[in-house]
Formats: sequence, structure tokens, C-alpha cells
Amino acid sequence: MATKDKKADDAQKGKIILSATLRSDNSSATVTANKIYTGEEIVELYQSGRKDFSHINAKGAYLGYANLSGVNLRGANFKYAFLASANLENADLEGADLSGANLPGANFYCAKLQETDFRYADLTGARFSLADLSGANLPGANLIRIDFAWANLTNANFSSANLTGAILLHACIAGARFKNANLRGADFRGADVRGVNAATIGSLINQMNLFIIKTFHSKR
Repeated sequence: MATKDKKADDAQKGKIILSATLRSDNSSATVTANKIYTGEEIVELYQSGRKDFSHINAKGAYLGYANLSGVNLRGANFKYAFLASANLENADLEGADLSGANLPGANFYCAKLQETDFRYADLTGARFSLADLSGANLPGANLIRIDFAWANLTNANFSSANLTGAILLHACIAGARFKNANLRGADFRGADVRGVNAATIGSLINQMNLFIIKTFHSKR
């Protein structure tokens, strides 16, 4: 009884209590629905062998440079989290919330990111080559120099996002929305633009041409 009272008291004070229970083979753990996990706790569980973090609440967690490659993070809450240069290669983040998160230099190579929420996230220089972002939500996101080469961006929403210098070589952007997006210097060579609004394509071409002209004059 004293232990339960102590946990209730600590929770009221806003302290994080690790209540995840590892199975005997240390390959998984029970996620407590109303618990907010710290980055340190997540790394500790990952290093113990756990790979299933689906629907975990890690809002605001610090995971800079963390290695979470190949893990299941479906439906996870990483809102406002810090994941700069984190390795999420081959991870499954379908339906996860990374809105407002700091992710510069993060590696999402071959990751599953269908319907993932990246609204207003900072993804400067992040790598998404060969990743599946179909239906992903990225309005207002900072996507400067991001690598989307060969990525699936079907029906993704890039409204008001900053894609300055972004690489979209051979990416599938069929049905994607780029309303009010900054596309200066973005490289769309070989991209599949089927279903993209004609006005968007025109704006894309104009911005690319303007960038080429400005670059030419600056070198003279």
C-alpha cells in the first residue's frame, strides 16, 4: 500500500515512473497508456532488446543521436520531441505524431511513415530516401535540403512547407499538395507528378527557373 501511495504522490509531482515490465526474454514490455516516457527510458528498453514501441507516449522526449532503427513506433506520440540526427532507418512510424518535433539530420531511410504527422517539424537535412510517406502531413514543416530521393510521397501534404534545396529525385509525388510551399532550388528530376495540381507544377517550374537564373547571375 505504501508503494502505491508513493507512486501516486510522485505522479502528482510530475515525476516519471518507469512502470514498464519486461518479459522474461527481454524482447518486449508493457506500455503504460497514461505514462510519458523519457528518451533515456526508451533507449534503455531498446538496448534491452525491445523493438515494439507502438502507441508509446514520448511527447517532448530527448532522443538526439539515438539509434531506434527497425523499431515499431506505429501511432507513437513524439510531439515536440528532440530527435536530431537520430537513426530511424527501417522503422515503422505509420500514423505517428511528430508535429513540432526537432529532427534535423535524422535518418528515416526506408522507414514506413504513412499518414505520419510532421506539421511544423524541423527536418532540415533529414534523410527520407526510399521511405513511404504516402498521406503524410507536413504543413509548415522545415524541409530545407531534405532528401526524398525515390520516396513515396503520394497524397502527402506539403502546404506552406519550406523545401528549399530539397532533393526529390525520382520521388512519387502523385496527388501531393504544395500550396504556398517554398520550392526554390528543389530538385524534382525524374519525379512522378501524376495527379499534381497543374498550378502547382507551374509554380514549381517557375521557382526552379528563378533559382537557376539567380544562381547564374550570382556566379558571373
